Amino acid sequence: NRRIIHQTSYIPKNLNPIWTLKTKAFFLFQVKAKELFQDIDGLCFEVIDYDAYSANDLMGAVKVSPRFLYKATEERREFRLQPLMSKGIIVNHKVKGKLALRCRRATPYDKEFLKQYKIDAVKEARKDPIKLRGVAMIVKNVGTGGGGYVKTVVEKKRKKETIGTETVVKYKIRPEPDPQRKTQTTWMTKEEIDKESFNESRVWLDAGSGMLAKVFLEIINCKGIPNLDVNVGLDRNKTDAFCKIVYEDCICSTDVIDDCLSPRWMPWTNRAFVLHMTHTSSPLFIGVFDYDSSLHTNVESHDPIGRVNVDLTKLRADTEYLLTYQLYKEGTKISDRKPVNGTITIRLRLEVPDERHLVLSCLQPPPTIYVNDSQKRDFLCVKYTCKGYDNERFDTNVILSYIEELLAYMNLVVYLKDALINLLLWRGNHRVDVRIPVKPSEQNADGADALNDMTMKERLSYLVERYTKKT
Repeated sequence: NRRIIHQTSYIPKNLNPIWTLKTKAFFLFQVKAKELFQDIDGLCFEVIDYDAYSANDLMGAVKVSPRFLYKATEERREFRLQPLMSKGIIVNHKVKGKLALRCRRATPYDKEFLKQYKIDAVKEARKDPIKLRGVAMIVKNVGTGGGGYVKTVVEKKRKKETIGTETVVKYKIRPEPDPQRKTQTTWMTKEEIDKESFNESRVWLDAGSGMLAKVFLEIINCKGIPNLDVNVGLDRNKTDAFCKIVYEDCICSTDVIDDCLSPRWMPWTNRAFVLHMTHTSSPLFIGVFDYDSSLHTNVESHDPIGRVNVDLTKLRADTEYLLTYQLYKEGTKISDRKPVNGTITIRLRLEVPDERHLVLSCLQPPPTIYVNDSQKRDFLCVKYTCKGYDNERFDTNVILSYIEELLAYMNLVVYLKDALINLLLWRGNHRVDVRIPVKPSEQNADGADALNDMTMKERLSYLVERYTKKT
């Protein structure tokens, strides 16, 4: 009925495009059977050449009959592209190509899946702020037949308000305000933000396959992290911080906080995780990164800020810990390391259903676990979170670290050499005098009568000197 139902994403520079779930290939079309058969033409699929700065070009179309839609059983069918009429004129006489379609009647699972996928897509979109020279770029496509336009918006991050006789500075809550209290949580002061960030989290992400215990982790805030974004003309382009959590077979990420050097993750954001434990000795890795948009094709990975390694073996069950760790710059010499990259504050709690089972698990060696990621950029973040700076690359900082380590070993050579000689030759560290018995000399043989006039101590010294000698 000439009503637009769905529009896929465009695939650039490809003469044989394949649409997937991420490029909006899947959609639901709800219609009554009577309405379906009243429309003789059925569904019309238009294939369009997208142009960013001019009108889109119509390449061809496919009309699918109502009968086909009603009886379709998810079989793949190919249709030849046909020319269409535009204002009484046939557009593109020499149409080439085919369009492959697959359809079926939607099941309850299909409806629930698509509903949940849209919710997840909205959450994922918040992690990808499109930024260019400190200006947020919102790209919106016009419908069929129109071109595209770019709307540039400079987003305000703070404002001043006068309350009574005082002027207070309020900051915009990122990535979004509380859905239940939008008016009260859109703009807040620093004190209100700090207080709100320590409240109990509402949304918990369950991850992992272990059965020993549950680790409840909350990322509260980071303070004093460096600015890793480039400012060109504007001073609003700052670090877009997010955290990557790796624990055993779990990989989790927080929301991205845009343009903030001391980000706070609010209780309604994606910051809380329930990690299932497989072995007691498994460490918890947390990495802090500066998010780089996918538009930066020359950027291989998100910029690392720092990382921490949390030892969970020292935690007691059913006890809440509020921990603050310093973020160090990896790859520098140990002697030059300084906490210049800020701090991170987390909240931890361990829940153990069976403590006896937990203790007995220590008798077994920890299992070898391999983790994977679908995107190279995300995989490099996971690698840095677990291992730190990539020592496989040739870098001046890595070479200096190795040199410093070798020099430290050289200082121990003297002590190792001396210990080895003492071990092989049994040479003592202190001189000990030993006296052995000897035959007394004749000139002192008649001196025994003098013993009667000596004290006991003098007698002992006299006998030792007469009957022994030093060696």
